[in-house]
Amino acid sequence: MDTAERIADILLDGSEYEIIYHINPDGDAVGSAYALALALRLAGKKAQPVCSSAIPAQYRYLTDEVEKQNLTDPEYICVDTSTKARLGEYSGKRILCCIDHHADNTTGAKHIFCDKDASACVQLIYEVIQCLGVPVSRLMADLLMTGLVTDTSCFRSSSTDRDTMRYAYIFASCGADIKAITRRHYLVKSPKRMAIEQRLRSSIALSDDSRIAAFMLRHSDYGELDITDDDTEGINDIAEEAGAVIGIVVREKREGICRISVRASGRYDAHELCSRIGGGGHSNAAGATMEGSAEEVRTAMMKLAQDYLAGKDTL
Repeated sequence: MDTAERIADILLDGSEYEIIYHINPDGDAVGSAYALALALRLAGKKAQPVCSSAIPAQYRYLTDEVEKQNLTDPEYICVDTSTKARLGEYSGKRILCCIDHHADNTTGAKHIFCDKDASACVQLIYEVIQCLGVPVSRLMADLLMTGLVTDTSCFRSSSTDRDTMRYAYIFASCGADIKAITRRHYLVKSPKRMAIEQRLRSSIALSDDSRIAAFMLRHSDYGELDITDDDTEGINDIAEEAGAVIGIVVREKREGICRISVRASGRYDAHELCSRIGGGGHSNAAGATMEGSAEEVRTAMMKLAQDYLAGKDTL
């Protein structure tokens, strides 16, 4: 496993980089890719973030400030990504460096800097930036803070620790507007957002012992509420509202294809559960994709979670 210093040395040797961040990007992916690109530009390199998915609307106020660069012969970096499948159309690229904080990184990158105990990938990006020897601009700080805030559910997730708060202090000291960022993502809600939350809460299904809570958005809900993926970004936090040890959110984004998000607490592991159906992530938050209607997938996931809990409880 490589270090931040080693990754920085490698990147300083090159001249052009495309920085790939994962499909269906969240704030940590966007913040990591764009902050690193700006840092590499300050170091005299060409660098352009790329992704197979569109940038969610709530992050574009940051990314729109970053001028696009056209590259001729780039090398490839991936950030906040643990598997090739999550690279989308870029999955066939030869990855020079991967900077990540997920368990079981299988990107096949030549050099990997990974710390699964980090609350967010932006923490590792900051360490690489420090080793590049360039200053952190206000925009870079806002990007880094956005990744930290969104990946810890505004410092409420079980991954939040002393290091998390130390990085929050560092990013704020570099100029990040922590008040505006936390308000934007966790306080101010549009009418559509409130309608989505209401629909999810009305869909809740609980196991007999209330240790599993599952929510769903049907494919038809997207049309009825006039919503897109942009409107559901970050909605998976609702999985924790019921206080269950396993919280599940099923979103039927396309008819018959569901995206599953799982939150786990205590000694239970969301990554371990999702890996049983080809997914993965972190111990407290993970995801997967499954075919079927929202109702079918929710039923299957509740059964899978019940079996998982039964197995863990016998150990």
